[in-house]
Amino acid sequence: EDLDLQVLLRREKQPIIFDVGANTGQSIDRFRSLFPESKIYSFEPDKVSFKLLRENYSSDGLHAFEIALGDEPGTAKLYLNTSKDMNSLLRSENPHWGHRDGEDEVTVSTVDKFCEENGVTHINLLKTDTQGFELQVLMGCSRMLSEKRIDLVTMEVIF
Repeated sequence: EDLDLQVLLRREKQPIIFDVGANTGQSIDRFRSLFPESKIYSFEPDKVSFKLLRENYSSDGLHAFEIALGDEPGTAKLYLNTSKDMNSLLRSENPHWGHRDGEDEVTVSTVDKFCEENGVTHINLLKTDTQGFELQVLMGCSRMLSEKRIDLVTMEVIF
């Protein structure tokens, strides 16, 4: 996948990357190694993971936002998990998803709304790892997608 990304974005000196479901920043190191001059927007609604994200990457020019992205703006319940990378806006009792550890009310926006409010006119790479909420994230960027203002989308899919 990394080689494909480098080939497909080879003409972009400073690609704009949206890291949706950033957790504590695991993808940032990868993106920085592939695209050292990239501008990364990270989105993480869990306050504990977001705090670690900010601590780990505050000097890295990171644009981090403590919000979730979905299909409509508002608030939603974030179902917390003992394994923080398994937090989700979708409620699951699946034992393979770990053990629930409470819930928090979080702010939700959409890619379209965020881009409009923040002057982002183009996204080179949209990565979403949102524990089953990927479809809602994509629905929330329908305008950007239909206007061909998102070049590539990657997502984790578990069967």
